[in-house]
Amino acid sequence: MPVSSDQVEEPPNQLVDTNDDATDKWSRDVWLLLAARFVRMTAFGSSSLILALFLSALGQTPVQVGRFLTLTLAGDFLLSLVLTFVADSLLGRRNTLRLGALSMLISGLVFATTTNVNSLLAAAIFDVTSPSGGELGPFRTVEESILAALVEKRHRPGLFGWYVVTGAFAASLATWLGGLMNELVDADEGEELVAYYRWVFVVYSVMGLVKLLLSLSLSQRCEASTRSANPPASTRSQGQTEANEREPLLPAPVPNVQQPEEPGFSHSRFALLCTLFAIDSLGSGMASQTLTSWYLSRKFNASLGTILSALLISATSNLFSARIAHHLGLVTTMELTHLPANIFLTLIPLPFSLHLTSALIVARAATSSMDQAPRAAFLSAFVPEDRRTRVLGLVGTVQTVAQAVGPGLTATKPIPIEALY
Repeated sequence: MPVSSDQVEEPPNQLVDTNDDATDKWSRDVWLLLAARFVRMTAFGSSSLILALFLSALGQTPVQVGRFLTLTLAGDFLLSLVLTFVADSLLGRRNTLRLGALSMLISGLVFATTTNVNSLLAAAIFDVTSPSGGELGPFRTVEESILAALVEKRHRPGLFGWYVVTGAFAASLATWLGGLMNELVDADEGEELVAYYRWVFVVYSVMGLVKLLLSLSLSQRCEASTRSANPPASTRSQGQTEANEREPLLPAPVPNVQQPEEPGFSHSRFALLCTLFAIDSLGSGMASQTLTSWYLSRKFNASLGTILSALLISATSNLFSARIAHHLGLVTTMELTHLPANIFLTLIPLPFSLHLTSALIVARAATSSMDQAPRAAFLSAFVPEDRRTRVLGLVGTVQTVAQAVGPGLTATKPIPIEALY
């Protein structure tokens, strides 16, 4: 059964609040989670730049490096799926985030002190390392589930917009600083290069410590609600006695009016959403930032400046998504931002000018990510709170697996670069 905005969404003016002072309503836990996301994405962005280079400097062949990254992703998927399913019940949300921060700290120390590939692989898997520098693992799922419970429904799009911007800006900053440091390091091979990579992982470990301290500062309000719908027995019996004394002997006639059934979470709608998100992630994987950067380098001999500009503009554009969703609604915002983004993507191979191609890439980046905050707000409103963490974990796993397939499809039958001129 199709999921339409009429079935699931509330009226836009009730679901979205674009008040500029909405940040005043954020609690201390919200600011701590935003700070933790900034630290985590900075760490992921910095380590992703050198992970393959570090393994290569240790003597690993390209095939071995590829196998290492593949096993890392496979282990991360399974571990993330397990953690999201037990975060609300066995571990607790705060303990899940603390465990992730502790694994970052330990993993950074392992990478900084050992050359044993098996030890590095184990550290990468249990750390939920992100080879792409993007979001990976249960952290975002748990954090979004907490944020959805900490603010009112109408404040969620704006909050998730800042959440996306924080992560994207941190990843962009780490990518830029990491690339700059790589150019400044005067070492082509040998111990000097390995020593530089080890210092990066030491910084990664320190960021894990900072994130652990932030996670330890979270309050009990971040945990899943365990309040029972039924009051205690003593209160219930006393209330029932008082109610019985006031209850009339003959009940008042009740008109036979059938109340319309409110649409809610169902497995069929969830399967449809997963299918739509998987298709979208598959397309994003086929035109990933890595492949786009390679394309610009091959066709125009261009640097990473365009990609970094696209990342920054992509981050900034999310600030406007809440205001657009206020006027159009969440589902409509997701639809209308995807259409121009895909048109821009289709036009990227056509120009023979670097400036025009760069403009299309930046335009695509500005529109393609504007659905992230409305999508997070939509899912948090669509999924019941008691299932939210598990369902968001499943959605994230489906998206990540689909996105991982994309580059392989792109490389199945590559087009000679000369054919693009």
